[in-house]
Amino acid sequence: MSEETGHARDSAPSEDQWSPAQGWLANPLVWLVRVVWQRRLMIALIVIVGTALSVLFALSLPDVYRASALVEIQLDPEQVLDGARQTSGWQPVDNITETQVQVIGAEANLWTVIETLDLEYNPAFNPALNPETGLLSRLLPEPDPEATADPERARNRMVRELRENLSVTRIGQSNAVRVSYRATSPELAAQVANGVVDVYLESEVAASRSFAQTSLGLLRERLANLRQDVDEREQAVEDWRRESGISEGVSSTVLRERITQLSIELSRAQAALAEARATNQTRGQSNARRSSDPKVIDSQLIQNLVEQEAEEEREVARLEALYQPSHPKLIAAKASLQSVRNAIETETDKITDSLGRSEEIQTDRVASLARDVDELRSELADQREAEIRLRALEQEAEAARGVYETFLARQSEVQSRVGLERPDARVVAEASPPLTPSSPNRPLVVMAGMVFSAFLAVALAIVLAQFRRSVGAASDVQELLGVPPLAELPHAGGRRGEFAPVAEIVDSPDGAFAEALRALRVSLLIGRSSPRAMGVLVASGEDGEGKTTVAASLARAAALSGDRVLLIDCDFEQPTVHELFGGQDMIGISNVLLDRTDSERAIQIDRSTPALYMSCGSAGASASSFYRSVAWADMIDLLSEHLDLIILDAPSLARVPDARFLAGVVDATLVVARANRTAREALRESVQQCQVPGGVAETAIVLNDVSER
Repeated sequence: MSEETGHARDSAPSEDQWSPAQGWLANPLVWLVRVVWQRRLMIALIVIVGTALSVLFALSLPDVYRASALVEIQLDPEQVLDGARQTSGWQPVDNITETQVQVIGAEANLWTVIETLDLEYNPAFNPALNPETGLLSRLLPEPDPEATADPERARNRMVRELRENLSVTRIGQSNAVRVSYRATSPELAAQVANGVVDVYLESEVAASRSFAQTSLGLLRERLANLRQDVDEREQAVEDWRRESGISEGVSSTVLRERITQLSIELSRAQAALAEARATNQTRGQSNARRSSDPKVIDSQLIQNLVEQEAEEEREVARLEALYQPSHPKLIAAKASLQSVRNAIETETDKITDSLGRSEEIQTDRVASLARDVDELRSELADQREAEIRLRALEQEAEAARGVYETFLARQSEVQSRVGLERPDARVVAEASPPLTPSSPNRPLVVMAGMVFSAFLAVALAIVLAQFRRSVGAASDVQELLGVPPLAELPHAGGRRGEFAPVAEIVDSPDGAFAEALRALRVSLLIGRSSPRAMGVLVASGEDGEGKTTVAASLARAAALSGDRVLLIDCDFEQPTVHELFGGQDMIGISNVLLDRTDSERAIQIDRSTPALYMSCGSAGASASSFYRSVAWADMIDLLSEHLDLIILDAPSLARVPDARFLAGVVDATLVVARANRTAREALRESVQQCQVPGGVAETAIVLNDVSER
């Protein structure tokens, strides 16, 4: 037995090869390619349908035009208020531009655009003017009539429609902003884009004008308060000036000049007093000392009399030289000299007497001047304090007037420029009606639909492959068990019935089913050099998988090819081989195993082919005892000397588990699986059941009833 097993078909898998594969984890790419190839028709159909739907969808999309206007945000414009609108703190350039972008798309501005352009009467913005009549609108619930009639909801709906198609974006890091609008009409797109820009610029001007008017009101109110404050401060200056006497022309400078003059007069008076006192002290002295008094010396009359005295003395000296003392001329000259001297003494006495009297006068005058100087000095101190207070009041009044004049000039400047406000932006380029639509990109839509449908088809194929419980192709068998099936038997057409393929071998010997059976025969017998017959067990996990059909068809195909073949029906519970081959079930394999007859008497011949077969027989022993009988090996050894191929048609392993012991007496086991019906786990379990401990039979898979694609 082992010697013949060594001549088994080399390509059949050995026992260690039946390690279940890990599915897509073994090689994901190969597994994916296999799945795609298996479902290629489904994938192609889905891609074709998806692409066709994409084409129809792309053709149904309306042309959409995009019109764009370019606006430059001026960061340092010629503001009317020259910074009056500046907020507290410094704002980055990016913040200013982004803020203006949000202002352009503000809801208030958008509603103004709708009112200005009468867009509420445009069906594109007011769905009530153009009710939908398409299939989608019929499927969707009808809008609430109250919601349609509500002005606030209608306004919000139109603003939302405008905002959805409006795009306000900053261009890079520049101060330029692009305002774009999409519409089915190129003229409407340009009109709305320009309208949004115009409303934005007008709102900026209106905001500047409103700010200017508000500023003027605040300035007028502030100026009235400042005017009152200036008047009060100037009145306080005048009141203090009158109270302090500064308004009468008396100031500290005048007082200082008067004190200086009085001090000079006081010094002179003090000198005169000292002189008068000195004169009084010299009054009782000799004439010579009195005559030396500065007052006397300075007297013009005294000076004239002294000169006259000198002339008289010279005349007397001349006459004394000429005449005798008794000469009348000399006497007359001496008398004249004495007269002059008397006059000098008299005048000196007068001056001395006057100096004596002036001491009292000078004393009184010095005292009076000293009092005046002290009074002026006290008045000067008071005047200085008054002037300090006056200067403080004048400075306050001057500061208040300066503030008032500043605000007054500001008011005049603002008032003169009201009506000349300019926006913080300028239009660089107005929107013009586009000549070509910007969307839809129909080729891209079709391409996206095709790609999406392909992705969906592949995903569906993967899902079906993951959740499919049955084997449907050779790749499934290889994925599940790690080796491909030994043969794939196509679905046999023509006659109807469970065993129709058995007759197909005879009726259509050139058909695909017959060709597949002949290929299976060659795969089993190729490379065998032993003259002994090859024993093959045909098994399946469950009933209905075509096990008996495969066994009977293989027997007929081998017989028609010239092989000496024997088919043994081992299904003691449901024997069918004798019915297929047109025989009887009176004597069969059970009788041979029980030694009630020899094998030659149990063998019958197929009516349509030279194939030999044994039916089950009519022995009444238990079926389990037949499968465990040791007579199988002896019988097969005996029969193999005269045959080329012995086929055992076993019952399903799920119904008769002991049938698996037949794998221990054959050279090869064929496990039949029906495409798209046999469960994966059932096939795996059937293969494992056929691995009999100590057995030498090699196991192969036959995939039956494979649909041609």
